[in-house]
Amino acid sequence: MENDLMKLKLFKSEFLSNLSTQMLGTGLAQILPLLIMPLLSRLYSEKEFALYSTFLAYSAVLIVATGGRYYVAIILPKKEKDALKVFCLSIALTILYTFLLFVVCLIIFYGFPNTLNTHGIIFLIPLYVGFFGLWQSFFNLSIRGKRFKLTASSKVIQATTYATVSGLLGLVLTPVGLIIGKISGIVFSLYHLKTRLKLKKDTYSIKNLKEVAIKYSDYPKYSILPNFLGTLSTQSLIFLIGYYFTQTELGFYGLTNMCLMAPLGLVGISFRDVFYQRITYLINEKQINEAKSFFLKSTLMLVFIGVIIGGVLFFFGELIFSLVFGDKWSISGELASILSISLIFKLGVSPTSSILNATNNVKTVSLWQTIYFVTTFTTLLLAILYFKTNLYILLKVYILHEAILYSFYYYLQFKSLKQNN
Repeated sequence: MENDLMKLKLFKSEFLSNLSTQMLGTGLAQILPLLIMPLLSRLYSEKEFALYSTFLAYSAVLIVATGGRYYVAIILPKKEKDALKVFCLSIALTILYTFLLFVVCLIIFYGFPNTLNTHGIIFLIPLYVGFFGLWQSFFNLSIRGKRFKLTASSKVIQATTYATVSGLLGLVLTPVGLIIGKISGIVFSLYHLKTRLKLKKDTYSIKNLKEVAIKYSDYPKYSILPNFLGTLSTQSLIFLIGYYFTQTELGFYGLTNMCLMAPLGLVGISFRDVFYQRITYLINEKQINEAKSFFLKSTLMLVFIGVIIGGVLFFFGELIFSLVFGDKWSISGELASILSISLIFKLGVSPTSSILNATNNVKTVSLWQTIYFVTTFTTLLLAILYFKTNLYILLKVYILHEAILYSFYYYLQFKSLKQNN
């Protein structure tokens, strides 16, 4: 009994230490771009922010399939050798996927004229997707090894490079400076992870990789399509505002979206990385009661933080944006005030969603993401096409939808943990 108590204390201490390290690194990674954002908002126009937002939206959708999503499974194997096999499989599939994307982009560029062809952006998308896919594999391998200082520093390097390159290119009036800055950030961060991990140059046969590919085949089979749909849903406002509204309105929303991603990154992503490793450990060790307690306490903490951040944005969003980014961006502040409510739900639910992977409920994730995709586009398209809503009403419809769907998502997470009892 005494040994169990000691283990629990050590577990809590280690978790808090890892979490604080992740939050420090992720915090700096989110704060650095925000600190330079007042400069970027003056160097780049609303339309250039719209271009950057479009690039990020398309990239986010295509990133879903990198590595066959085997990078998610790198953390799961008990044996280190098996984890390295999954890692190598993920790297190989990422390289192949990137090559295929370049081929598709060539066909689109020469055969189907579109706005993405402007400034050669269509070729920057697979470049970013490929490097990001490699980065995810190295990042998750670092998480598996509890190299949280390394993952934190990699995020700081990524943010510092993005801020520096975007700022410098903005000074020379480069319209794609934000995009090039984003790509540069992921490249430097990837190089940092690769050189610090110092992996042994083990080689694995196709047979070895095929074994782990089959063992963790649920990830490409049940994860790619629903995550693709889920990401499309997440980026739905970018696509729909860009198509049905003006590029200026998309630019205003783009800045709002980037700023709202900061708390989701600072708290949500850093918490998710550590939470996934810990909840997987508790479930593998059959410590289900401890896992339940950990899950519920995590939710309470996330909701509390979300209410504080959301409250500030709800009451002072327009004022903050006007003071920080300039008067012309006050509209972005109005949008942030509306979207602050959905921020609370996302921050309270998304970081703990990795529990569905830890409990091998990949099909449940697929179910929710499919429902989320269908309801998101149905709701928003009805609001735009049938009710002819303006941008402000559209966002209010969106937050109502988010509140309902994320509440259902949390129910599925809690249910998956109870089923493991």
